[in-house]
Amino acid sequence: MDAQITVAFFYGWLTETYFPDLVGSLLDPKKRVSVIYLVSAVVVALMWGVYTQKRFSTKSLFSTLTRLFSKHIWLSPSARADYGLFVIHKAILLV
Repeated sequence: MDAQITVAFFYGWLTETYFPDLVGSLLDPKKRVSVIYLVSAVVVALMWGVYTQKRFSTKSLFSTLTRLFSKHIWLSPSARADYGLFVIHKAILLV
């Protein structure tokens, strides 16, 4: 019986407090990790990638996008550690 209450409490906390706050922090421009800042960083990286290739074409844009969103970068051990720290930090702040 106690396990069911604990699971229900945890599920309620997760869905009513944790996830909304996690998503809210991504949408809040006052936070360091905001969607607005992430999108602007991608735009700057795209411009830099095309500039370093000395020409603007669909091929250079696609090449830059491929390098930016490579799974070797986004799933590297360092990136996974960053994702974990973001999630754990948000959970600690809510407790």
